[in-house]
Amino acid sequence: MNDQSEKHTQGLCFHRTIITLGTKKETVTCIFENPNNDILLMLRDDKPEIPFPNRWYIPWGGMDRSDKTPLDAMIREVQEEFQVQLGEVIEWRRYEWEDKNETVFIQKPSLIIPEEIDLQEGQEIRFLSPQEVMNTDLAFHDNDIMRDYFNER
Repeated sequence: MNDQSEKHTQGLCFHRTIITLGTKKETVTCIFENPNNDILLMLRDDKPEIPFPNRWYIPWGGMDRSDKTPLDAMIREVQEEFQVQLGEVIEWRRYEWEDKNETVFIQKPSLIIPEEIDLQEGQEIRFLSPQEVMNTDLAFHDNDIMRDYFNER
């Protein structure tokens, strides 16, 4: 890890943000862990036309061209989608998947209160216990990410 990866990044953290660089998507994910060690996940809409309908995942949103950095996108997305301020995040790991690259941040303890979020998409947002997370078939590459996370904490 470089110096920037090891220090806290002040700002807001949206869960997964997409930007395309070259032929591969660049995404950013944030694992939100509450004081009880539960993980914030979102249940995707049950629409057959979307990838992974009706499955739990670490939520994400799109990065637009006005965002200079992934952190800029997270700040914008959280403000647009959740209307909350999240505080500090830590850059934890970068994955190079076949379909995309993904940088994962952590916010612990998470300051999100799911009951106070007015969801703009998805069916539900809530904290799941580590056991529930590991026993759930998550969307995207989220099972791999969570397995690594639980093995390293």
